[in-house]
Amino acid sequence: MTALELPDCSDLRHAPELALLALIDSALLVATEALRLEYPGIEASQLRRVEHAPHVLLAFLLLERFRELRFLLANYHAVVRHDSDGLPF
Repeated sequence: MTALELPDCSDLRHAPELALLALIDSALLVATEALRLEYPGIEASQLRRVEHAPHVLLAFLLLERFRELRFLLANYHAVVRHDSDGLPF
């Protein structure tokens, strides 16, 4: 798992939000690793087989949302960097 590439000066002139989005992505990456260290083996298949305390279920849900948000950030980042005139359609 790697963080988004940091935007360069050209990227920032066109889309200054990329700086903050890269920071958010890095924070999500750190939070993901921290939760995985706190709850080793937290996998969807394990959560379905046994009952867990609410904090374990919430940690699992957070990891799922972090994964989704990082996917969206990466796609936004790619689209904005790819086309300086807007969305490519």
